[in-house]
Amino acid sequence: SLLNYNELSNSTIPIRFGLKELEAGGGEAGNADVVLITDLSGSMDSRMNSDDTGITRSCDDPLIYDSSTKRISVAKCIDKQVIDAILSVSGNRLALSGFYGDENSPFKGRVYQENLNTDADYLKSKIDAYSPQGGTCICCAINDAYKILNEQSNSNRTKFVIVMSDGIPTHTCQAASGCEGTRDGTPSNEGLWLGYGAGCYGGLDDCDVNDCACASTNANWSSCRLNTGLNSTVYSIG
Repeated sequence: SLLNYNELSNSTIPIRFGLKELEAGGGEAGNADVVLITDLSGSMDSRMNSDDTGITRSCDDPLIYDSSTKRISVAKCIDKQVIDAILSVSGNRLALSGFYGDENSPFKGRVYQENLNTDADYLKSKIDAYSPQGGTCICCAINDAYKILNEQSNSNRTKFVIVMSDGIPTHTCQAASGCEGTRDGTPSNEGLWLGYGAGCYGGLDDCDVNDCACASTNANWSSCRLNTGLNSTVYSIG
């Protein structure tokens, strides 16, 4: 009731992102298992404020947050900040999942994965190697996060998933038909591009049409499955 959604629609919304919930209190060891998902689709090569190719910058560059910077450069720096914040608490663990797409037909959706661990330097070195390509299989990475937490965590640990993306999903994770699928982007289980006929390319014009509806539905369904099936909290960052 405190928000006027008409004023917020299609506007830039400043968000302050805190990680206090992931920290243990009273000097106790942490027990958080976190999967950090990063968009590695082709549009992450674009500059922050348009679809033109951006400039690659390091995290210590004073222009890192300039509008001309590549989105992937900013994403890498934010990823490293998240890693430091979470792993600064002893007992916490963090995994990586990055979603991207094949550059050749049939343009399947894939993920890059690193399992839960506590080695911040190792995880940062893997983030440094991130290179964008292809489409946006958000459900792939969310389902990959489910796989990681289901196999490597347990009911005594608190689970979180952070999904960072710049665009609309272009792939579904359906097994056969429908918009509720569990494909996780691993080999032989890749996400499926909606295809030329569907017209879903992840552009701004896809916000107001039904072309990408199934891909968005699958991403939402996969997120809900994480919550109801594993009691994991999911955060999405634009």
